[in-house]
Order: sequence, then C-alpha cells, then structure tokens
Amino acid sequence: MSLSKTSACTKVCLVASQALLREGLKLLIEAERDLCVAPSEEADIVILDLSDEDALTTLQQGSGRGKSRFIVLTESSELAELDCALRAGARGIVVKSAHPASLLQAIRSVSRG
Repeated sequence: MSLSKTSACTKVCLVASQALLREGLKLLIEAERDLCVAPSEEADIVILDLSDEDALTTLQQGSGRGKSRFIVLTESSELAELDCALRAGARGIVVKSAHPASLLQAIRSVSRG
C-alpha cells in the first residue's frame, strides 16, 4: 500500500466472524484508490455483519463512541430487523445479495455524511 493511499483513504474496519466474507470484503475495499482497511480504533467506517452473534450490541456500543460510522450487512430484508439496526445506530444497510458496487457506494455515502 502506498503512503498516499494510507493518508488519503477512507479507513474501513471489517467486523465479520466468517473469514471468507471478511477476506472478500478486504479485497474489494483494497482495490479502491480511496478506501483502505484499518483497525477499529482508526476506522472512519465500520462494516458489521448483522448475522454475527452480539452484532446489535456491538453496534449500540460502538455507534455512540468515537468518529466511526456503521454500515451493517444483512441477509434479511425484514423491515423490523432493518429498523432495529437503524435504531441501534447504523448509518447504512447493505443486503448481502446486492452487487459489490452497492457496498462501495454505501461506504462513500456514509463517509460523506
């Protein structure tokens, strides 16, 4: 990774228990010039897999602290679950069946505010 990318990129933390999902997201994000993967304490955006155990608790605790904004990944399109994620502090929701470009667009949109 070049120094210019590190200093100018939107830093994204990936919170997903499934290694395949996490590594796939990392490859997708690192391929973008304006995005990079970073640890949670440095993140501008946190991508959280809503299917992980305690994901809503993590979202509630994390959204009230620091500068990070949360985007959740979900398999569900159930309005109650999506509403719950938004109430817990999610700034964006991306359904896992969406095209990868949808996640990149969500990261950029949430990053801009």
